[in-house]
Parts: sequence; C-alpha cells; structure tokens
Amino acid sequence: MAVATVRDIRTGTLDAQVKPGVASIAFLEDGWLPFETKCDSGCGVRMRRIGPFLLVQDNGDCGGAGVSFTGLYRRSR
Repeated sequence: MAVATVRDIRTGTLDAQVKPGVASIAFLEDGWLPFETKCDSGCGVRMRRIGPFLLVQDNGDCGGAGVSFTGLYRRSR
C-alpha cells in the first residue's frame, strides 16, 4: 500500500522601501505608511534586529491564506 503525501506550499513576498530606525523597522503596505496608521486591511510588518537575528512579526494580512512572515530569522552563509 502506497501513501502519498501532499504538501501545500504557501508563499508570500514583501516589497517596501523603508528607512530603518535604531534597530527596527515597522510599516504598512509598501512602506510608505507608518505602522501605527489606522487601516482596515493591508500587510503590516515589524522587524527588529537582535544580535545576529531578525525578529519579524506580521499582522496576518500579508499574502494569501496561511502565509505569515512571523518568526526569528538568521542570515545564511
């Protein structure tokens, strides 16, 4: 008996022009709106450098269903 495993791959992208602060950036949509802007919908992202890591939190409105950028990232060599 063969069992097939199907994996749904969900992808998303961020495309924004932002100016970093001390160690963090936060933006809505394309980077032109400050993160604190009151908005009914649209991608909102906060990023903060912590040593060699990048901590990312999104508002759940970035990309399609099940897409999230929230996580702790580290640059690969």
